[in-house]
Parts: sequence; structure tokens; C-alpha cells
Amino acid sequence: MSDVKWIKIVTNIFDDEKVKFIETMPNGDEIIVIWFKLLCLAGKSNSSGFLMITDKIAYTEEMLSSIFNRDIKVIQLALATFEKLEMVELVDNQIYIMNWEKHQSLDKLEAKKLYDREYQRKKREEKKKLLENKSYDNRATLAEGNNDNRTLDIDKEEDKEKDKEKEYIYVQSDTITHEPPIITITLNDKSEYPIYQKMIDDYKELYPAVDIIQELKKMKGWCNSNPTKRKTKRGILRFINSWLARKQDESSTYKPMINVNEFQSKEISLVTEKPSDEEFARLRQEIEKRIGG
Repeated sequence: MSDVKWIKIVTNIFDDEKVKFIETMPNGDEIIVIWFKLLCLAGKSNSSGFLMITDKIAYTEEMLSSIFNRDIKVIQLALATFEKLEMVELVDNQIYIMNWEKHQSLDKLEAKKLYDREYQRKKREEKKKLLENKSYDNRATLAEGNNDNRTLDIDKEEDKEKDKEKEYIYVQSDTITHEPPIITITLNDKSEYPIYQKMIDDYKELYPAVDIIQELKKMKGWCNSNPTKRKTKRGILRFINSWLARKQDESSTYKPMINVNEFQSKEISLVTEKPSDEEFARLRQEIEKRIGG
């Protein structure tokens, strides 16, 4: 997977209430550093906000401890803090950066779609100019007829492109089509996002090893059980595709040639003093009291 070369950070990030709260904690500065490291790692992973070392292997606490050069207890403390503050969440034991779209300017897939659409538009304009500027010979009538036919073909291509765009619109709103949805998923504004049969057919082609209907039911149940983590209309499609992509990867018979123990066996050196078990437990209790958990 190709990595993202940069991520977007707002200049007033240290005015954020969550960041201010973390700064008041013991090891607060170190936890904030870990947060920025997670954002950069998510950009390198380029997995829609999931921390993945490959397409099939997610980063674990032990791996993060090793590559961040931080004690495992500090990593656990940081992740527990981020999860309580709804900055990260665990989805199928995979760490996900919530609101990832705030940290990445443009989704790579959407950028490619925009590029392809603009490319096709320019190609059609070039064809029209060639036809309009073509010099006529003595067989002008025949040439004119041919040109008219070619222009008609180009117009048909444009109509097909418009039809494709219309087909894509129904994904955004159930008011565009009279087709009843197969299932709906509750969004953060309590509205229902419709999933149509055409969308399900497309997903089956993209993820042939996945039971699409069953996974959509799981997504619906997950959103119903986690109302504070429901998705927006803008983010629901990314959520669905990420979920199905993970299920597709899990069904693969590929066995990764990686020894996770080597991440655990690495000796970690810290600039700061490691907290004891008692200190770590006390810090965790203090976090839960402050957050109200």
C-alpha cells in the first residue's frame, strides 16, 4: 500500500479540550507525542484511518511500543486515554483513528475518480475539436455525414457518462430512486442511510468472499449499539468499504510470514523513567475518574 506523504494538522490543535486535558495528566507530553506518531503512522498505512502494517496485519500494542521506542505500559495508557476521549476506537482488534478525514485532505480513491472524470471530459473535447477543424475534400457531403455520426457518438458517450453519474447519485440519497432499500444503517443524526440492491451487487463483485448482507446487518447492529460512534452521511461509505475490505482480507488463505515475537523481544530504551505497575494502575484510575468512565 502506498503511503500518504503528509497529513493535515490545524494550527489551534493545542486549544482543543481533549489535548488540554491530556496535558494535565502525568506523562501528558509523552502521550501527546504518541498521538502525533499515531496520526503519521495512519498516513503511512493509508488504510482509511486504520493502523495496518500490511493489508492483512494490524499494528499491536507491542509493535507500537517497539517502533515508537516507548514502554508498553505507556502505550497502553495512551491508547486507553485516546479511546476514552473517543480519539481512537478498536474495530475487530484493529486500531482506528476516529474522524480520520480531518487529518487527511482528500481520499485517494475520490481523487482518482475526479482525475479519471476530468481526463475523459478533456478527451471528448479534443475529439470534438478535431472533428470541427477537419478539412473537407471534394467528398464534403459524405465527410459531413461521417462527422455528424461521430459527433452523435460523442454525444452518446457524454449521455452515458451522465447516466453513470446519476447511478452514483443514488448512493447519497434515497430520494433519487424509487427502489426500496434492502437495509438501512442509522447515522449520527439519527437518519437512516439506505442500502439498495444495486449497491449490494457492486459490493459482491468487489468483495466476493464476503457475505455482504450478513456484514451489513452487523454494521447496522454495531451502529445501533454504539450511538456515539455512528457515522456521518459523508463518512458512511468509507466505513462500509473499510469494514468489507477487512472481512475480505480475513477470508483469504494467505498466511503472513511474520514473527510477531520479534516485536515483543526487542529491548526498549526510554528517556523517561518507566512507571511501576502500581503507578500505571493509579494513572488509569485517575483517567477514568476525570473522564467520568
